[in-house]
Amino acid sequence: MTVTLLRTLNSLLTRDDERLDGNEAKRLVDSSRDGADVTADEKRELRAIALAPKTTLEARSVIEAFVSEPVTEPVLRAMTGFDASSFDDDVVVLGRDGALRGTSGITPYSRGYDAVHTGPMRLAHGSKAPHSALLTDEENARLSELKPADALDAAAKERGAQLGGGFSALAAAKSSYDPQAPTWWGKCHAWAWSAMSTELAARVDVGGPEGQRGLWLGGQWVSRADLGNFLMGTADHISLADPNTLMDSKVSAYDLLAATSQFLVNGGGGFVADIHNDEVHGGEREVWNQPFVSADVDTTTLTGEVADALLRLARADGVEGGVMVKHVHVIGRYGNERGDAWEGEAHLNSRAWNVYAVTDANGVVQGAYMADDPKLASFSGLPTLQSQELPEYVWKPTMRAVDSALTGRLDRSIDEDSLGREFRFLVGDVLKNGVPGAVRSRFEAEVASLPQGPIDASRLESLKLRYPGIDAAYSKAQWERLFKSRGL
Repeated sequence: MTVTLLRTLNSLLTRDDERLDGNEAKRLVDSSRDGADVTADEKRELRAIALAPKTTLEARSVIEAFVSEPVTEPVLRAMTGFDASSFDDDVVVLGRDGALRGTSGITPYSRGYDAVHTGPMRLAHGSKAPHSALLTDEENARLSELKPADALDAAAKERGAQLGGGFSALAAAKSSYDPQAPTWWGKCHAWAWSAMSTELAARVDVGGPEGQRGLWLGGQWVSRADLGNFLMGTADHISLADPNTLMDSKVSAYDLLAATSQFLVNGGGGFVADIHNDEVHGGEREVWNQPFVSADVDTTTLTGEVADALLRLARADGVEGGVMVKHVHVIGRYGNERGDAWEGEAHLNSRAWNVYAVTDANGVVQGAYMADDPKLASFSGLPTLQSQELPEYVWKPTMRAVDSALTGRLDRSIDEDSLGREFRFLVGDVLKNGVPGAVRSRFEAEVASLPQGPIDASRLESLKLRYPGIDAAYSKAQWERLFKSRGL
């Protein structure tokens, strides 16, 4: 992560309550891991953030502990080949025996998966629009009852955005709501894809007091819960059209080690995986996409007869150069669904895999077997013959469409999609310019505390500096009615 992106993320994390707590500092720290080492500029920026007035003592301790971490010989590392779209020419190296606790640098967000058989975009979830003392009772009542699709359509109209069919049409479409659809069918691919962007996740997971989490834009309210629901809804096809760095549709034990070392432990940006392996489940076709974001890796060298037996098996299978065997225990952690109304922190679940890796004298992996491979069933003396199933596939998206939507850049993945305009409005305006509920409430309370009539120039300047873009929370008519007489 660059210094600019660190500053952007820090700004997003502190915008609702003007403080950086320990959990938020961990998100900053995780996001800075974009390689084996953190750059000197990134460390300087993190140290500056640690000393900032908004940073709590707990957050300062988290950051300072990270920037002083010693460098040790890696337990697991990978050297990528020329073909980024495949693991075939990559080199995986197992170093000293030990433990590695790594992260991808990605903090996902949790929601449901827009299950088509229930059609969650038809209904409101999560925080209701915060009550405003400046609005009429009728206005407050209407806002609290408005469905999010209607609110988004109204906000787009107010902002002059041209939509395709609109959000209400999206919510009612058969692709969004079909009571006859299988219970597992939904938008998990779009959720997992969008959750791979730390910036999107930070914007979707708006902070603030419980029950008041969401964004105002153009006088309309969308809750934190429904921001996530509509993000995956609008990204349904865009997430699949966005170019891939890698799509490994036949994951092997070796691929699992390569994916873990490249994407999960050294700031590699994570990957999406379908954790329902159809073959393991008797050919039952289901898709459970999950965003994998971190891993714990423990390695142990095997010796004696069991190691010799594994080396003989490897040679029989055509593996050359193997002289050592290591047991690699991997716990891959992934963002997990929690429900359509979820407004809490990202929830993580995990998969535990056991791999037996055959290496040369330098630790370079020559071949690998899952612990539950039938070829090992007759072996005695192995630490375990159990492992959870390999993913159906490993998917590494580029996330280019996210950057395009945030910057306004032309992008065929978006602009040739029937929901491209809705996606651009949601990401490029609502999530980018929306005002958190807690910020608007604080602004209104401060203005109300001032003497009636025009606000003096120095106070006006202070309000503009501390509440940049606050006018975006209101419709033009509301802003003029509520604040024009105050000089705003």
